[in-house]
Parts: sequence; structure tokens; C-alpha cells
Amino acid sequence: MTDAVGFVGLGNMGWPMARHLAAAGLALTVFDLRGDVSARFAAEHGATAAGDIGKLFTGADIVVTMLPNGKAVRAAVEAGLAAAGTRTGRLLVDMSSSAPHETVELAGVVAAAGYDLVDAPVSGGVVRAESGDLCILAGGDAAAVNRCAPLFAAMGRETFRVGPVGAGHAMKALNNVMSAAGLLLAAETLLVGRRYGLAPETMLDVLNSSTGMNHATRTKIAQFVLSGTYASGFALDLMVKDLAIAAGIAREAGAPYLLGGLVTSVWELAKGQVPAGSDQMVLVRWLEDLAATRLAHDPAS
Repeated sequence: MTDAVGFVGLGNMGWPMARHLAAAGLALTVFDLRGDVSARFAAEHGATAAGDIGKLFTGADIVVTMLPNGKAVRAAVEAGLAAAGTRTGRLLVDMSSSAPHETVELAGVVAAAGYDLVDAPVSGGVVRAESGDLCILAGGDAAAVNRCAPLFAAMGRETFRVGPVGAGHAMKALNNVMSAAGLLLAAETLLVGRRYGLAPETMLDVLNSSTGMNHATRTKIAQFVLSGTYASGFALDLMVKDLAIAAGIAREAGAPYLLGGLVTSVWELAKGQVPAGSDQMVLVRWLEDLAATRLAHDPAS
């Protein structure tokens, strides 16, 4: 790939994603608001650290953003465009989780500066970002998505072109409704069983061999709850943000959203009662507190 790539946002997800781009031999410049983080990444992975976002946009043919929300993306892009000016043939790839309508609006803004936009949020969390095994959900013009193929191949296992600009962010939010519902129901079910006298490990074995299996029972409960860590690397606030995006999509579509709305309400309630910045798995700890029961065995008991 001959395009110069700029990567904005070196957080829990962005760092390993950018690391895979560097390992693939791409000409990579990175920027994070924490300048020391950019400098450390560049030193460790052979990239260039941009002193400001304007320099990154000026030198990059393709800019990748991995930021907390659409407002952060918009602010970063506007700051970059103000310095870089207009030049045709450039590409913006937003891999954050943003609201689809914000993405469509942003596509119009960047088009005036010579950019195509691809929204390409990811599924798989920190674990799969570290392994380069992400699932990438791309929205945008087919030619623009195809141009991203070397980037996506470095960061992920599968890429799905799900529709026009905005479709990637819509699919990500709807996927996270399913994920949030699965974790909530798995935790409640296991707590009921624990109170009844069933062992959580046995329940997981049964569920994972039965029709009750879901992603939480297969990959989250044992690793992040029974271990006592409650730390998956994905913030509860970000999950609630994605649930709000999905609720907005449902309203816009005029589709029934009964269980989705209830799931959103429970997560919002938990957000208001747990410490700010909590991991998504703290939802389970919150439910455990309500049940006065821990799923993990107390070694002192």
C-alpha cells in the first residue's frame, strides 16, 4: 500500500489497532491528545508522531479515527481540515462508534475538502484488537471500502460492507444491543441459579452446550467475572452510548423496540449507580450487589 496513513486516537482499542498497521509496514503517522502516548507509540513501533493533528492531516492520504464518540471525531476532523486544506483523493475512515446521522453529516463536510468517508466500527473488544482479529463493519462507497482493504486486513479477520455511509455505525450499535442484552440476561440467570444453589461454573458448562448459550456465557463471564477482574477493556459509558444510538435508530425506523428499550433503561440505571469510568463488566458487579451474592466463589468461605 503506497498511501500514507494517519491514525488518530491511541486508547485501549486504538493502540493495538495502530500497532498492527505499523507491523504491516504501512507508512504510519499517529496522533493522540496525550503527546507522550504518541511519542511512546512512535518509539516502540517505528511510526511518526505528529505534534498536532493538522500535521497529521496534511501528510496523510488516509486518516483513520478511533475516538470515544462522533463529537470527538467531528472536532478532530475539523481541526485537521482547517490546517490541511483541500486536496482530492483523500479518505477518512472512522472506526469509532458514532451515531449514523452524525456520520452522514460529516461525510458532507469532508467531501468538500476532497475526502471520501468510510465508517468502519469494529466488534471484538480489546482482546481481538490485540490479536488483529476484529470484525469490521464498513459503510461507504464500494471503491472507498476496497481502498481500505490493506488496513482492514492488518487489523481484522473479517470485513463486511454493510451499506452506504452511516450503515457501519448503525450495524455496530444494533450489534451492541444484542451484546448488552446477552450480558444482562446471562448475569441475572446465573445469579438466580447461584441463589438457588447451582454452581456458576456448572451453569456455564450447561448453557454453553445448550440453547441458552450467548457471547457473554462463552467469553465474558468466566474470564471477567468468575476471575474477579470485572475488566474487559470496554467502558460501561461507551456501551450506554451505543445503546442510545440504537434506540435512536429504532425511533427513526419506526420499528418496535420493546426489549431493546428495557435493556437500555437497565444499563442507564446501572450507569447512574456505579463509579464513573467503570468497565462494562461492572454491570454484573452491580447486579451481584442487588442480589447480595457473588458469582465467584469466595476463597475464604
